[in-house]
Amino acid sequence: AHIPKSPAGHAACTQPVPGFLTANGSRDSHAPTLSDGRKNRSPRAGKPYRGISWETIRGLIDAPAAVEKNDAPFVILSTYTGSDGRTHAVQRERGSFGGLAVDIDKGNPTLAEVVAAVSAVTGGASAEIYSSSSASPESRKWRVLIPLASPLPGADYSDTQAALFDLLRQQGLTCDFTLSRAAQPVYLPNVPPARRGEDGIPLFYQSHHADGPLLDLTAEAAIVEARAALRARREARQAEAAARSADAAAKRQARIQATGDDFDLFAHFEATHTIAACFAAYGFTK
Repeated sequence: AHIPKSPAGHAACTQPVPGFLTANGSRDSHAPTLSDGRKNRSPRAGKPYRGISWETIRGLIDAPAAVEKNDAPFVILSTYTGSDGRTHAVQRERGSFGGLAVDIDKGNPTLAEVVAAVSAVTGGASAEIYSSSSASPESRKWRVLIPLASPLPGADYSDTQAALFDLLRQQGLTCDFTLSRAAQPVYLPNVPPARRGEDGIPLFYQSHHADGPLLDLTAEAAIVEARAALRARREARQAEAAARSADAAAKRQARIQATGDDFDLFAHFEATHTIAACFAAYGFTK
């Protein structure tokens, strides 16, 4: 089921841009070394990832893939597609993001509610909205991709995402903050065979092309203002923590001067224990 497209057509989301990093399934890693330290024996190890365009993504929204989740296509909306492109620190440093992404797995909102909330937060900007592979009429789940007018540096991505999620929360949507991480994949439209009828048609799938101008993250944009407020709160907390630390250090120094006892229990513990040894002492194994 699709909400009818607006008269604006497809032009808003199909501006020519470099492809975004895409792969198939969480195990599709091109990194030479896997996260557990093992050598990646995939023939794709060390090679760049493929790219995917907005035009292709829109095509998938109209005709979702029909594969198992282990092989389902995903996207990281960054044009950095090197073999280390699934590493958060790398995307923060090298990434250039052409869109924002939202994952809504809780609350069971309707498609109309998601469309309205996204429009309210973005000021009617272009967006792609579709149900996830595990969604059903009783448990609606959504993915939202929002194209940007200008690339967003990887260093700003996480805070921008968090600001977007906070604004959507004020509109009644609960977003998964995991997607604020720079290299977190978002799965593209897919309805596995088991969730399709004998005729191959999805038992449940909904989508909507919200056509409009590309989201422009100017200083006046609500998301940018929310991001600035988020950063201000963080800086305030860090300043408070630094003040508490300085106060504790001053009190310790005063105690040393008064008693001549400079033994630091915490420093001693850190110098004579390791995290690994502490875990082992309580029965944890790697």
